[in-house]
Amino acid sequence: MRWVPLESNPDVMTKFMRELGVKEPWCFVDVFSTDPEMQALVPCPILSLLFLYPITDNSKSIGIGTVSHEEKCFFIKQTIDNACGTVAIIHALANNIDALDITDQPWLQKFLEKSRNSSPLERAELLEKEEELSEFHEDCALQGQTEAPDSSSETNLHFVAFINSGGHLLELDGRRDGPVLHGETSPETFLADACKVVDRFMQRDPEDVQFSLIALTKVEN
Repeated sequence: MRWVPLESNPDVMTKFMRELGVKEPWCFVDVFSTDPEMQALVPCPILSLLFLYPITDNSKSIGIGTVSHEEKCFFIKQTIDNACGTVAIIHALANNIDALDITDQPWLQKFLEKSRNSSPLERAELLEKEEELSEFHEDCALQGQTEAPDSSSETNLHFVAFINSGGHLLELDGRRDGPVLHGETSPETFLADACKVVDRFMQRDPEDVQFSLIALTKVEN
C-alpha cells in the first residue's frame, strides 16, 4: 500500500489535524532554524516537533539515540509507503491528547480508543483499514504548494516526531522497532533539547538542504 507523500507545509498539516478532530488554537508552525535566536520566535507551549530529513547512506549507517521498549507512549509502526508524515502527526497528537482541544467524536479519539491495547504493528494494521484517514491524507497531500507526486513515486525524505514523554525526549519513527530515547527534557527546554538532536541529524549530511522542522503549538488569534 502506498500513499501520496504529505508536503512539509504547516498549513497543510494544520488542515489535516483539523480533519482528525483537533480544534484551534492548536496549529503547526515552521521552525526556521535551530539557532537559539530563532527558537525564541516559536510560540509556546510546544507539544511536539515534526522533523523531515533525507534518507541517505549516512542516515542509514550513523545511528543517533537508542531504541527503548520501556517508554510508556503511543507508538505505531509505519507499514504504508509514503505515510510517514501522517504517522508523525498521529504520534505528535496521540501523545499530547490530554492537552489538545478535541471536537466531539473525532477520528483521532475513536482510533486511539480502538487501538489503545494493541501492539505497534497491530495499530499499523488497523491504520491500513482506515479509509476515512486515507481520504483525509490524500485530500491534504494534494493541497501543498508544490505539485504532489504520484502515489507510485518513491521519496527519499522521511518524517519523525519528537515528544516529551514524562521528562524523556523521544523520537518516534514508524520504521524503528520502538521509541528512540535522546535523554531527558522538560516543557521549558523541549525545543532546545530537540534542536540539539536535529543538529546531529543535519551534521550527518552537511551538504544536504532537504531538512524541515515544524512545531505543534498554540497560536491565539
